[in-house]
Amino acid sequence: MILHIPHSSTEIPTEFQSEYTKYKDDFMDYITDTYSDELFEHWNSAVLCTPYSRLFCDVERFPEDDMDKIGQGRFYSRDNHGNMLREISPEARTRGTELYNTHHQELNSITKKLLNLYPEVFVVDCHTFSPAINSPDFCIGTNPNTPKEVIHDIAVLLEHRGYTIGINLPYAGAIVPTDYTNSKKVQAIMIEVNKKLYLDGVNKGHGFNKTQLVVNEILDIISKYEIRKDK
Repeated sequence: MILHIPHSSTEIPTEFQSEYTKYKDDFMDYITDTYSDELFEHWNSAVLCTPYSRLFCDVERFPEDDMDKIGQGRFYSRDNHGNMLREISPEARTRGTELYNTHHQELNSITKKLLNLYPEVFVVDCHTFSPAINSPDFCIGTNPNTPKEVIHDIAVLLEHRGYTIGINLPYAGAIVPTDYTNSKKVQAIMIEVNKKLYLDGVNKGHGFNKTQLVVNEILDIISKYEIRKDK
């Protein structure tokens, strides 16, 4: 199992911090998957965690993404209200592209190494999201080949624990390593956790430990599926 954690960091390379406007900080809080690198931990996993904020380079956007039209592609230039976040210098684009390519090379490399040891690999796309009206507690993003029994077992667990669930709502899909987009040996699922469950403002709230335990139970389901498939 690979835990892919792309949006936990708030770091901006020092040499590019001056490019950002006053709107950066509020949008950073909104768009960062705060503490996702702590929520998503499991003994039976490899971890790939991006070192820089998605406001510098979003490694989950496509090289040419429709979100570019609103300034929220690989390189964010505007927030959700259309406010200018930064003027992106050529040097920042070059550095961000290097980060993007390195990240995907590492994801492919980890996948290849695990496939040398196991017949199948499960990529878990690990996220959190800012609450909105009627947003569920957990969102499960799936691909066409995501095992239905895993989706079912996660949904049953969360419902039993009293949580609300959205399947591909409000977010859909899950990342697959670029070298394995057509491979039946690589499965993927996205787990999105509503920040209201574990944050008090921008800090850990009283629900953090409980949420962390539930996330670990979800990862247990995926891990046990992998172990069964390995036999």
